[in-house]
Amino acid sequence: MKGKVSILVVGIGGYGSKYLECLLNYQNKEDIHIAGLISRNYKVSPFAKQIEELNIPVFTSLEEFYKTNQADLAIISSPIYLHKEQAIVALLSGSNVLCEKPTAGCVKDAEEMMETAKKMNKFLAIGYQWSFSDVILELKKDIISGVFGAPKRFKGMNLMPRPVSYFSSREWAGKKYTKEGTCIMDSVISNAASHQLHNIFFVLGNNMDTAATPKQIDFKLYRANDIETFDTAKLHITTEQGVEIIFCASHSVEKRCITFEYELENATVRFDEETPITAYLKDGTQKVYGTPNSFDEKVIKTIEFIKSGEGILPCVAETADAHLKVMDVLNEEIDHAICFSQDKMMFQEINGEKYLYVKGLSEALCNFYKKGVF
Repeated sequence: MKGKVSILVVGIGGYGSKYLECLLNYQNKEDIHIAGLISRNYKVSPFAKQIEELNIPVFTSLEEFYKTNQADLAIISSPIYLHKEQAIVALLSGSNVLCEKPTAGCVKDAEEMMETAKKMNKFLAIGYQWSFSDVILELKKDIISGVFGAPKRFKGMNLMPRPVSYFSSREWAGKKYTKEGTCIMDSVISNAASHQLHNIFFVLGNNMDTAATPKQIDFKLYRANDIETFDTAKLHITTEQGVEIIFCASHSVEKRCITFEYELENATVRFDEETPITAYLKDGTQKVYGTPNSFDEKVIKTIEFIKSGEGILPCVAETADAHLKVMDVLNEEIDHAICFSQDKMMFQEINGEKYLYVKGLSEALCNFYKKGVF
C-alpha cells in the first residue's frame, strides 16, 4: 500500500486514550494520518490540546464521519455493547477494524461481525495485546514447534480488586443487557481477566493466528458486588486436543495477583507481574522470554500489515472465538451465580476508594489454582 494509512479512532476515553496516545507518538508519522475521532466530549481528554493544535476532526458518530470521509483502519475502543454496531458500520464503509476486546458480548454478535468482514474483504482484528506481543509470539512458536513437548496442563489466575465506584459509574459495568436488549454480559471473565484466559487458548493454537477450542467446560460463578453478572469465577476446561485448563479470577479480593503456569512434557512456563515469562526445562536450563507489557505493539503491527499487505495478523475475531465460546456457556448460568455470605464481605479503603472483598476468598482461589479442585 502506498501513502499514509488513514485511521479513525472510535472512543478516546479509557483504552481509547491509549490508542490515541500511541498514534500521536507514532515513530513513523509519515506512515499514518489520523482522519478523525469519534467522541461526545473530546475536551475532557488529556490530549485535547494536541487534537486542536493538529486540527484532528472530531465527530459524534461513525455515520457522520463516513458521510464525507474514509479510513483504511477504524480502531474501536467503546463499551462492549457498541462493538457489533460500530464494527459493522466501519466494515460496510470500507474500513478494516481493530476492535478492543472482547469481540462482542456473545458469539452470535461476533459471528455477524465476522460475516460482514468476510463480505467486505476486510479484516476484523481484536485487541488482545498479548497476542501481538513479540514475547508471547516467540513462546507460541516454541510450543507449536514442540520445543517443550506436548502441552499438558495450563493454569492462570487473575485477582484484580475493583472499587465499588467502578460498577456504579459505568452504565454497562456488570450488566447483562442494555435497556434496548443489546448483549453486554460484562463480567470478570469477559473483561478484566479476558486477556489471560484468551492467551491460554491462543498459545495452544496450532498456527500463529489460531487458538485452541474448548470442549468441556466446568465452572462455578459467584458475586459479591451488587451486579447482574458475576465478579468471581473458577473454571476447569478441557480443549479438543485434551489439554487441561485451570483458571480463576475475581474482583472481590484484597490484593492484586496475576500469574500463570503452563505445564508441558519437558518444561514448565511461569509468569507473574514481578517475574518475566520464563520456561524452566527439565534438564535444568531456562529460557527467559520477557514481559508482554507493550500496548503499542498491536497498533504498530496492524498498521504495518495494512502497509505491506504481507504476513498475518495474530489475533482476528476467529482467533478470539474460543474465549467467547466459554463466555456463552457461562452466561447461560449467570442467574445461578452464588452470592457470597454477607458476614464474609468486608470493606477496605485504598487511595480514597472503597473496595469490597470477601474474607478468605484469595486463599480459596489460590488453592483452586494450585490443585484445580472445586
